Amino acid sequence: LIQGEDRIEAAVLRAPVTYMAILDDIREAIQEEGRYEQLPGKWVDERFLEDIGRYDTAGNEDQITVPVLIIHGGDDDVVPVRFSDEFYEVLEAEKELRIVGEEGHRFSDEADEQALAWAIEWFDDH
Repeated sequence: LIQGEDRIEAAVLRAPVTYMAILDDIREAIQEEGRYEQLPGKWVDERFLEDIGRYDTAGNEDQITVPVLIIHGGDDDVVPVRFSDEFYEVLEAEKELRIVGEEGHRFSDEADEQALAWAIEWFDDH
């Protein structure tokens, strides 16, 4: 995915967290309470922030040189689709953005199957 990395030939991103500002609410909750319930019964703590902070793309988009397919739910209320729109606009590599109708962050089974089919096709073509 990153320039000079020859093991990766193409990438598919699904509802990617491309800009860390999206995590401000999570960061605040972890600082106040020590953890955050990301999904029902699934908690994250400061280790999550430390890990994901290593992958901030802001300012590094030009280092991505492989073809990138971005798949995002049109009604995602966890990672707003506008972040994928913005990321897509600044990518200089071969790229495609597919917005999946009224899907949220967690896709329906049907949309999941479609996203997987698109991913397989993208990897086959690249």
